[in-house]
Amino acid sequence: MDAKHGTTTGVSANDRATTVLALASKDSKPDAFNRPGHIFPLRYREGGVLKRAGHTEASVDLAVLAGLDPVAVLCEVVDDDGSMARLPKLRQFAERENLKIISIADLIK
Repeated sequence: MDAKHGTTTGVSANDRATTVLALASKDSKPDAFNRPGHIFPLRYREGGVLKRAGHTEASVDLAVLAGLDPVAVLCEVVDDDGSMARLPKLRQFAERENLKIISIADLIK
């Protein structure tokens, strides 16, 4: 999906951010978006990680636990070779950027 208003091609970081903010808005309607596009919405399963131990459910559950709206944005961190970064690299990245790491298993506990 791409937001119809405030974007051009949908490719730029600015266009993607505009689309994400529009998708997260409670006021947005389906006709506010072009399809196909550059942002791919995922469907959260009611019950969160207790029903499906997935990244989508974990991200929304974290938002709710933080007292925020049940909306989240996911992305994969890639390694220098373009593959998906694994836990050792993610730990290095988190330390360098002063980020916390939590696992889906931690949320389920």
